[in-house]
Amino acid sequence: MADRDSGAQKAGLREQARSLVVAVSARASRFEPPTPAEIAAEARASAARASRFELPPLGARLQRFGYGLSLPFALARATLKDPAARRRYLRIAGAQLGLTVGLGVLITLLSSEATRAFHPENHPNFHVKIAAAAGLWSVLYAAISGVEWAVIAVSRDYHAAVARDAAILTGLTPEDDAKTPHLRIDFKWLRKRVRDKIRGTFVFASVVPFLGMVSWIPGVGPYLSALLLTAWGVYWSGVFAAAKTAHGWKDEAAAPAPIFLRGLDRVTGVLPGAVRWAPLTYGRIVRRSTRSLFAPAARLEARPWELTGLSLARTIRHVPGLYLLMRPFYGVAAAHVIVAHDRAAEAASRAEEAALVEQERSAAATQLRIAEIAARVRISAPDPIAETAPAPIDDESQESAAPLQRPRQI
Repeated sequence: MADRDSGAQKAGLREQARSLVVAVSARASRFEPPTPAEIAAEARASAARASRFELPPLGARLQRFGYGLSLPFALARATLKDPAARRRYLRIAGAQLGLTVGLGVLITLLSSEATRAFHPENHPNFHVKIAAAAGLWSVLYAAISGVEWAVIAVSRDYHAAVARDAAILTGLTPEDDAKTPHLRIDFKWLRKRVRDKIRGTFVFASVVPFLGMVSWIPGVGPYLSALLLTAWGVYWSGVFAAAKTAHGWKDEAAAPAPIFLRGLDRVTGVLPGAVRWAPLTYGRIVRRSTRSLFAPAARLEARPWELTGLSLARTIRHVPGLYLLMRPFYGVAAAHVIVAHDRAAEAASRAEEAALVEQERSAAATQLRIAEIAARVRISAPDPIAETAPAPIDDESQESAAPLQRPRQI
């Protein structure tokens, strides 16, 4: 009996896998890649909507992606259009950028790599000289990146002031209160940064066992593992983009599990009991590692295209200097995406409630009309007692009808 049940479960799993392959193949056969002209038109439409801070339609996925990608730059443009905000932004960005580049270059010149590059030995191998130059640029990149991080840590209040200006200028309620910025070390922010780094480490470490098993698949295993790792990184880049704003952490206690955990739960539910314990235990480990990020993950799944585009725009943070210029606008951009989604959902909910109220009102009016018609029918109808009462009989009719009566039998 147990063998029969396990065989039925395996047949069901094979049928589900076959139907999934057929569905994916059908979708792939209908897919037509967009032409370059269509992509250019979508990019122009996305940039135009981003300049107006207007969400694209839900069906326009390329526009939604381009909207999220263009949104930080649209915020920077809106900030530069306002004279007061422009003066503040240029003063802060110029001071931070000059300090970062100056200290980074100074540290690089004092390093041993600079001595090796500027005073090369007469080495016959040209590749050695190229390696020395590459080492110098690596030291310069590392020095500027480190100084940039220290500058942000000390002058974070000034970035918050620029972000507040950008939010007000684009019709968004700022998250921070108005205050005079100061140069200080924000230990609360430093703890948050360390906590975020630990979260990211746990997130990517939790998928390593699964990717390791996938890589064992003969032939396609390494490629499939690399593809899944890329998708995992793209997903969590969008989550971290949503986490840059306080709106991404709303309803943190009631946030549902991410889509990959829900899928794992469904797969675990149909597995036989003898092997169910392994994915069940692994799912618990992944759930515990990612539980603190359920809220921004739910925001990403609600608006995946916009936040994925925004996460691509955030890759500028790997370019020292440019990150200083664009950092104040990433959190405001994420807030724009999430607030616009909340407003659209609220408007749809109000429209649905209004339609329901109108439907109930129409039903009540119909019932009242039916009751009025029924009342009129009862008033105008003749009395049924009067219709069934016998007509009066006179004496002559009684006498004429008497012979017709049969004699009473005794």
